[in-house]
Amino acid sequence: MQSLFQLVKPLCIGLIIAFALHRPYDKMVSVYHEKCKINRKLAKVFSILTVYAVVLLGLIVLVMFVVPQIVENVTRFVENIDEYLAMLQTNLDHYMTRFGLNTIDLSELAGLIDSYLGILDQMLPQIVKLTTGVVSFVACLAIAVAFSVYILNGKDHILHQLRRLLRVYL
Repeated sequence: MQSLFQLVKPLCIGLIIAFALHRPYDKMVSVYHEKCKINRKLAKVFSILTVYAVVLLGLIVLVMFVVPQIVENVTRFVENIDEYLAMLQTNLDHYMTRFGLNTIDLSELAGLIDSYLGILDQMLPQIVKLTTGVVSFVACLAIAVAFSVYILNGKDHILHQLRRLLRVYL
């Protein structure tokens, strides 16, 4: 069952992409065909290129703004972890003495965090597995985009064939 899902996953994703881009695609076809006076077949091609270019540009802009911020924040957090733990220890000591409780020593936690950061070298197999998963996802996404382009471009013909098939069997 799992292998069947892996087989049809690009088709399902392609259907979702085609469904999401259906309205912008139709709008662009009418703009190219009616306002730019381009024949319908060429208008469909230009519309697909335009819609996917806009989506790709939006994703690139999103990645350009989000990924550097995430990397910067994680790097800053890792660099300042000792300071954060020292401030936490100070605040914790203050409140523990204020409420008359025994203090808690976080120095072991700092050592533990440093040891975990040192273990990153040993995580190479997991990193390779993650990279393989990312490559698999990108390949699946590329196939899904190809399916969605095919569906968007030939949706009239596909719908006509589906109607004929339903009439025959129903």
